[in-house]
Amino acid sequence: MPELKKAINQKGYTNVIVTDNVQSHAKDPFFVKKLEDAKKALSKIILPDTSKK
Repeated sequence: MPELKKAINQKGYTNVIVTDNVQSHAKDPFFVKKLEDAKKALSKIILPDTSKK
């Protein structure tokens, strides 16, 4: 098991634990659905062409 490192923030917060044991949510059905919904919403938005001035 990797060793846990404690870090102190500049604002004075203490007991911060930095670890590499973070679970990935890339295949979680909730986040996959949210990503698909966001892609659909962004595909419908037409941004103005700012290069023609």
